[in-house]
Amino acid sequence: MSDSIVHLLRVACGCRFKYCYRNLLNLASRGQLYEAVDALLYLSKGGVLLNYKTIASLLRRIADEKSLKAEKLVHLHWKLTRSKHPDTFLTNHLIEKYAKCGDHSRAREVFDKMRVKNLYSWNNMLSGHAKLGMAKAAWKVFDKMPERDFVSWNTMIMAYVQSDRLDEVVRCYLELRRSDCGYNEYSFVGVLTVCVKLKALWLLKQLHCQVFVLGFLTNVVLSSSVMDAYAKCDEMGDGRRLFDEMKWRDVLA
Repeated sequence: MSDSIVHLLRVACGCRFKYCYRNLLNLASRGQLYEAVDALLYLSKGGVLLNYKTIASLLRRIADEKSLKAEKLVHLHWKLTRSKHPDTFLTNHLIEKYAKCGDHSRAREVFDKMRVKNLYSWNNMLSGHAKLGMAKAAWKVFDKMPERDFVSWNTMIMAYVQSDRLDEVVRCYLELRRSDCGYNEYSFVGVLTVCVKLKALWLLKQLHCQVFVLGFLTNVVLSSSVMDAYAKCDEMGDGRRLFDEMKWRDVLA
């Protein structure tokens, strides 16, 4: 047993839990992830139940390092202390971090066993499928979602873009327009890709009009992307007019 773990156990036995949590996170912040998790397991076996914020912080450190083995050990500790922690909060963290570490099957396992799922839970699961290019699996999640927001739609659109299912991108975009989920600047990025690949000038003009009405043309990156799409669709006139109307320009424009 390492000196770090021995010290943590001594602190825990003295009921100085505040310092115990701090020392545990200090181990992780110094890159000693496996020592931090070993300490976590020793503490749990000794009857010390860490609060959910401490476990969530440790998960964040592990995901930043993409250390999957350590993440599984934290999952084990969470199982040991599950009744003491808010279920949805920690499971959302686990799903997000497993997906970030590339272990989608374990993310799915955690998701399926959740007692209560919120929108963040569904979006995490959807994003995990999308990042792996699993458009069909992503659609199954999307189709079952009890509610959606623009993040859900953006993620589904990008899943289809990555799978080169361009017709589905268009269908999703048109359905999003009929919904009341709202938009952000990222809602149009995937659709612009389709406009270029299909030379779909009609779709590009609709998108340009919508972006203008929503006031997103003040975003230089988005307006530059629209202008670039016009150029690639051999429609320099509209692209030039957009350039002339831009209040702010950068190197991209």
